[in-house]
Amino acid sequence: MKYVLHENYRLRGYEKLPTGLFSTLTRKVTFFPQDLYRVLLRCNGAYDFDLGALSERELDFLHDLEERGTVRPARFAETLLPEQVYRRYPAEYRRDCHWSITGCCNFQCRHCFMSAPQAKHGAPSWEQLIDVADQLAECGVFNVGITGG
Repeated sequence: MKYVLHENYRLRGYEKLPTGLFSTLTRKVTFFPQDLYRVLLRCNGAYDFDLGALSERELDFLHDLEERGTVRPARFAETLLPEQVYRRYPAEYRRDCHWSITGCCNFQCRHCFMSAPQAKHGAPSWEQLIDVADQLAECGVFNVGITGG
């Protein structure tokens, strides 16, 4: 029998955590032991499971994934969407990032440490901003909090 990952999930890996499953609904990553993750990687619509060849642990895991709606039996010639295919990021797992874009704020609020009225380094160019945003995406960062001047 062939299984396929539900379209709301993405297979992801990071430098020290290569076995992640990202949910687009909850925006969270769940990490699994490598032996079970191999079962999840095979839920690509192309791999034909021999259920009798799976260990009891693997079989229980597969049934649990199906009960939760994470995977389902694949339809004829159905495979993963391109964005679901396993991708390994070249960085450690970071779900969130806080980005202070310029530091050029002159409000001097007591709760904030961004006050830099002289702004020695100026503001980054549009191209630099896009480059940093691209780098964050390439590292697998899911949420970015932005502050600045």
